[in-house]
Amino acid sequence: MPFFREQPPLHTWHPHEALYPASMVKTARIVAIVPYLAGLLGLVLFFILLNSGSGKTHTLQPATVFYVLPLFVTAVVGWLLYFRIHRRARKHTYALCLRCGRTLDKQRPQGQCSGCNTPYTLSRVQWAWQRACEQPTTTCPPINPDPETFPETNPSKRSARFMPDRFGHVYLPRAFRRSTLGWGLSIIAVLATLDIGLAVTSHAMDLQNNLGLDWFVTWSLVYLALLVCSIILMAFLLIRWKKRVRVLDGDLCLACGQQLLGLPNVAQCPECGQPYNREANKSIWKAFDRSTKPWFLRFGKNA
Repeated sequence: MPFFREQPPLHTWHPHEALYPASMVKTARIVAIVPYLAGLLGLVLFFILLNSGSGKTHTLQPATVFYVLPLFVTAVVGWLLYFRIHRRARKHTYALCLRCGRTLDKQRPQGQCSGCNTPYTLSRVQWAWQRACEQPTTTCPPINPDPETFPETNPSKRSARFMPDRFGHVYLPRAFRRSTLGWGLSIIAVLATLDIGLAVTSHAMDLQNNLGLDWFVTWSLVYLALLVCSIILMAFLLIRWKKRVRVLDGDLCLACGQQLLGLPNVAQCPECGQPYNREANKSIWKAFDRSTKPWFLRFGKNA
């Protein structure tokens, strides 16, 4: 059965997913759109350089348009957006509304947001933002003093699509992203910068007439070699992570990858201080093992 139809994993914050800030969900939605926009931008640039040069100058490599540029732009835009959210949360000592992101009155332990009128308890709001900003926090949020006045609603299925560690139908825990994607993305960043710079320079200075066609053929071969190396490197690291997940049955910290065998089911990671829930961690790591299959193994399956 295709993994798309299997039971989705638990939320990363289980059982406190109702406190996950809506601003983080909105940011994840924006990041999900970025690769399509970047691919469209690369395609437009490709045809502009191709038509303006009439085939006499170097244009973008097809792999840059459809693979390298979308990945590179998505990584940069995602980092900038989340950095902006984290900096704003730290500036206001994590006193931001969980629904609309407005600044809350830090002098009032309880109240209503002036923007969306959502009731809040300041200590629980600050706990949620500290955890969202990857700051060490307690395992559980402060107790809700009045659940009737300050109710918690479960996230919708639409919001669950943009939960932490989920990208479309693929689950990539933060520990995997930090240890693996950085190497491949470094090579991809170099490829995108060199190929776009070379295409623009070739168009502006007519390098083909000055250097000859052989130079551009050599660059295409170097480009292809670096691209293949980046793909092989990420595939090797992915396989190594998947083997580790299977050996330890997914009993790993989502934030740093620390082994959690012998520790309580609900506690803080001794390595990074992030709270964890063993049931949720295992669920997400198994989803990572199941969803990170090569595209040709999923081709033709119903999504």
